[in-house]
Amino acid sequence: MQLEGSLEQFPLRELIEMAVYSSVSGVLEVQVGPDAGRIFFRDGLPQHAELSGLHGVDAIGRMFAERNAPFRFVADSTPVTPTLWMDPWEIIELAEHQARTWSMVRDYVPVPQMIPILRVPGPTAASLASEETRPLLAAIDGKRTILDIAHDLSIAPIDVCVGIASLVQQHIITLAAPQRSSTDAAEAPIRE
Repeated sequence: MQLEGSLEQFPLRELIEMAVYSSVSGVLEVQVGPDAGRIFFRDGLPQHAELSGLHGVDAIGRMFAERNAPFRFVADSTPVTPTLWMDPWEIIELAEHQARTWSMVRDYVPVPQMIPILRVPGPTAASLASEETRPLLAAIDGKRTILDIAHDLSIAPIDVCVGIASLVQQHIITLAAPQRSSTDAAEAPIRE
């Protein structure tokens, strides 16, 4: 069984509900920019999700932020390591909330693989930043990605992106694309 279309035709919520009600096993792929997000189902239950280094509900939340992306569902029973343990309806509600948050930060943080770089000296940055974003400042070294920082601080990637977006808006940091290879030594600022 294979189903293809656009999220404009079939919203992601409806696709997940359809998989749950039908008790199908397979992979729902959603094209998010150049990357493909995947939600793996077994007997109708979401087992695992991944997208650009995001896993579980974080990945699904990012997929929910897309409104007109192409998708396809392919029947498959390949076992995966679970990253989703919640009730499917709770997953949908949490992912929809994350999607609203992604839509607010996307202009400042296009993808969580970006590398934050201080634009001002550390003490100046600390004096300008809010109390909530100061822990992020301490983790910014110009080398680690937003996902690395989220992992190191044990904070959800979406929450780190909210703080990073605030720091970008205040012109305390800028974001650079991660280096793709060892021969590409120049860091290209993306958002200022």
